Amino acid sequence: MVVNQQRFGCVSWSGQGVLTFIEETLRGQISADLLVNVILETFEILNMQSAILVQDHTKVHSFHVVEDTKYLLNLRSLEGYLSNSPDLDLIESIWRECKDRVLKGLSGNLEELVDYAFEERNNIDIEFIRSCLASMPQRLYEIISNNGRYINIRDNINNESNYIKHNV
Repeated sequence: MVVNQQRFGCVSWSGQGVLTFIEETLRGQISADLLVNVILETFEILNMQSAILVQDHTKVHSFHVVEDTKYLLNLRSLEGYLSNSPDLDLIESIWRECKDRVLKGLSGNLEELVDYAFEERNNIDIEFIRSCLASMPQRLYEIISNNGRYINIRDNINNESNYIKHNV
């Protein structure tokens, strides 16, 4: 049985925010409610007051109720980037790391798998998150140099991780 489970969460330079699994179809009000619950709790956990969202261009993100909620929460969205490019999607690098870790500890029980996924996601250290964020300039340069074709993201992240460990 294949289970399509959506995730809603956030990360920042300060660390990981809240992560929640969603079993229903994301619609405008549900998405707005998630923003309120997840972002406000993340702000509290990470001692933040505002954020710039990097999100895909899924239609639900542009619904009026979602835009109004972002305004009320003092959130801005990064505009004009290639959101469908996995090479430029920071959260995909973090999900890939989480997936690699979870696959090493797979069990047959879906509930245990979800619990294990949360645990492994929480075990991703701040240096890895920061290296994902810090690798963006190099990613952009390589994508431009490669005429928009895919690049080796792991090399960018590993290089930035080594830099951060020795210089930050």
